[in-house]
Amino acid sequence: MATIIGTTCIIFQILVTIYLFNIGSVKDDFEKNMMKLLVVLLMHICLKLLLLVWLHNELVYGKLASAFGLSYGPLLYFTARGLVERPVRRKQSLLHLLPFLAFSIVYFTLLAGWVKGYFSIAVISAYTTYFQWTVVLSLLTYSYIVKSTLHAFKKKKKRPWDMQMTLTDQIAAIFFWGMLAGALLEITPGIKMPYPGFQLRILPYIFFAVVPVLILRYKFKKLSSTSSQPSAQLYALYDAVQENTVELNHAEKRYQKSAISNEMMNGYEKNLLAFMEKSRIFLDAELSLDHLAREIDIPKHHLTQLLNDRIKKNFYHFVNEYRIEEAKRKLDQISGSNETSLLSLAYDCGFNSKSTFNNYFKKITGHTPSSYKKNHSAPPLAV
Repeated sequence: MATIIGTTCIIFQILVTIYLFNIGSVKDDFEKNMMKLLVVLLMHICLKLLLLVWLHNELVYGKLASAFGLSYGPLLYFTARGLVERPVRRKQSLLHLLPFLAFSIVYFTLLAGWVKGYFSIAVISAYTTYFQWTVVLSLLTYSYIVKSTLHAFKKKKKRPWDMQMTLTDQIAAIFFWGMLAGALLEITPGIKMPYPGFQLRILPYIFFAVVPVLILRYKFKKLSSTSSQPSAQLYALYDAVQENTVELNHAEKRYQKSAISNEMMNGYEKNLLAFMEKSRIFLDAELSLDHLAREIDIPKHHLTQLLNDRIKKNFYHFVNEYRIEEAKRKLDQISGSNETSLLSLAYDCGFNSKSTFNNYFKKITGHTPSSYKKNHSAPPLAV
């Protein structure tokens, strides 16, 4: 009875999460990968439910392990590679899923053979023991690779994780510690289970049951944030407010400007432009007017006067022009075999959001980043 209630709760979680993922359609590769993980998890649990509850075959349920465990690691790995802008190609993904496909064939062959009397329980038990350790090794390896990949990306990019990377890292941790705990209990002699008839192979399923909960929580958080104010729109609004604030402050304080000679203004302009080219400080997403003034040793109000009166641009437009030129330079160097994500490009060039990047790119170049990339990418080198 406890098994039926627990399994029903897990299936309910998965179905609710799948429903939430389909609200407004799945919009990105991350959610598509999470959907695949949920569907496989649902199929896995439904198969166990079929054997135990409807077919009442505890022998096959307890002795013959299905191959689904070998699919979780690759699916999570594909998700992580997509998040770090290094998606796995189709041929490579098939290689990663090959063990799952091979063991699935073996599973159904053994199941049919046991029903027909071709295989004994001893053969099936021996196979299951071998297979379980294969799953343990697979999930431990993939989980470690996923966590290492995400942490290396975080260290390289020097920016905080978003909700997608956090969720992927949490699922990897669940797989890793679930498998490790089960393996340690299996090889440690003399451990008494708290409940009679408790099987160690149930332990990973207890950990797996947490995965739909985490995905459900992620989806609720995302729906909540998008219903109130999307983060990209917040960044765009913040940039617009900053620009208008600079302009208003300049207009209000214009009468307070100290008299600067043309010679001094020429020196300021020369130093500013040389510093921007040499230091590439515009790549710093946290760059502010105060920070730039300190770096080039110019009073803040003199820098504001230089930008508005001589260069005819406010601070944010001036800095973002450099960022857009850097983005154009990177796009011009991309060949057909060297793809890059526009979101990653935006971050690399100093923008805080893809929305702001797109707005400034269109404003300065007259093209969207995707159309510019399509029309200006360098052709692949002939071999």
